[in-house]
Amino acid sequence: MKPVISPLKVGDHGADVANLQGALLLLSGKDIIQFSAAGLNRTLKDLSPLDAVQNGQKPMVA
Repeated sequence: MKPVISPLKVGDHGADVANLQGALLLLSGKDIIQFSAAGLNRTLKDLSPLDAVQNGQKPMVA
């Protein structure tokens, strides 16, 4: 793992994003950081339009 490069922006991808994801999973797996259910649901809701766009679909906006 290498230091996380800042700033990452919406739409970024590649090694730097994978590195950040790996760091967050590691910290979460060791219970160093925890995600609340509300925070996780909000994050998933925020990410779903981005996922739709990346898959060539029209994003659903609530």
